[in-house]
Amino acid sequence: NHLFVAAPGSTKASWISEVTYDGTASPFGICDQKPFFTNVNFWGIAFSSGAGGSLLYVTDQNNGKVITMTSSGNVNTYASGFNSPEGIAIDTSGNIYVANTAGDTVSMVSAGGTFTSTYSAGFQQPSGIAFDETHNMYVSNYAGDSVSLVTAAQQILTYATGISSPTGIVIKDGVAYVASESEGKVYKLLHRAGIYTSGLNMPRGLAKGPDGLIYVADTTNNNIYRLDAPDKLTNFVAGFSYPSWFVFDSIGSTFLADFAGGNLLKLSGNTSSVFASGMSGPAGVAYDAMNNLFYVSNYLNGTVSVVSGTGNVSTFAVGLYGPLGLAFSSPGNLYIANSANGTIAHVVQGSGVSTFAAGFGLPVGVALDAAKNVYVSDQSNNMIFVISKSGVVFPFATVASPFGIAFDGNDNLFVSDTQNKQIKELVLH
Repeated sequence: NHLFVAAPGSTKASWISEVTYDGTASPFGICDQKPFFTNVNFWGIAFSSGAGGSLLYVTDQNNGKVITMTSSGNVNTYASGFNSPEGIAIDTSGNIYVANTAGDTVSMVSAGGTFTSTYSAGFQQPSGIAFDETHNMYVSNYAGDSVSLVTAAQQILTYATGISSPTGIVIKDGVAYVASESEGKVYKLLHRAGIYTSGLNMPRGLAKGPDGLIYVADTTNNNIYRLDAPDKLTNFVAGFSYPSWFVFDSIGSTFLADFAGGNLLKLSGNTSSVFASGMSGPAGVAYDAMNNLFYVSNYLNGTVSVVSGTGNVSTFAVGLYGPLGLAFSSPGNLYIANSANGTIAHVVQGSGVSTFAAGFGLPVGVALDAAKNVYVSDQSNNMIFVISKSGVVFPFATVASPFGIAFDGNDNLFVSDTQNKQIKELVLH
């Protein structure tokens, strides 16, 4: 594994260098030896290795092309028609993406060779491109002093701002590194989702216990575990059919949403009793310790019920869309994940339902940090988002098919990764 470096130049001085492990650099393909490539300006570079051999893909900014170079130095035009191309990246399917700096777009060439001139648009002199492990694309906006995130569904979000003239970008171990040309710096952006616990079957709901630790419902194992330490699980309760959403009250009792039965169950050891009934597909559960009230999202009829400390049920909010996760902020102040329309609703008692933030794919879980910022697990976008108090949405970290989300007693954020059957702890950088 050698390092390849593109050296941009204004005319025929552009070349590719190959760097070996001992730091020795030598020309890999000098352009003025190829008369077809006069007035070239190599910029972005990507490497692909497969059954057909290894190839370097290089953007030629002056000629609006992507060329390929073999290990023997053979040079060919791969695709043309770009608009001052700079950054280039290859996804896991072999599709190639190119930043058109002069066109403010990203083009795509599929693995089969189909050219899409505008895969994504609306950038500001896009320069660098990189992908994370869940196929989100990151684009540095040279003229916008920012980094955009393009989800797998091609939704464009602002990921970071305040980076002067950003150019190259790379993702390593869940962390984004961005070069600032004018500042001569490299910025570290992404929050890394580190593995906290593995070996689960289908981790879904998370809740903070009275001890400040995180508890997880392992749905298809029919258990709820306590996370005592990294990779140390303690069986808390067992034998409940398909547990998912649960919560603790102020004295440490556990309450579990019974989706199929329409009940809120109170657990006592490995047994349960019906605490409240008559709900319609109860899913998310939140607890108001000050007033000893439970809030339960009714997925099937688009409402939220409020359950008193004695089990009486009344309607708290209506007009919701597949409500799932709930997060309680203050008495009568609730945030709700509308899974069916990609929004986060906000309900203040007596003021009705309003849309707090929109544009999500499949929002599932909601949690609040100590400063009352709202965090959302977006399952279809493989992303954790944070919403400021003013309703501005920012991508926070990538997690594969996230579901439950909760803060522990030290304000550390945990997320259930249903795809990899893990609990992730989001490490702040």
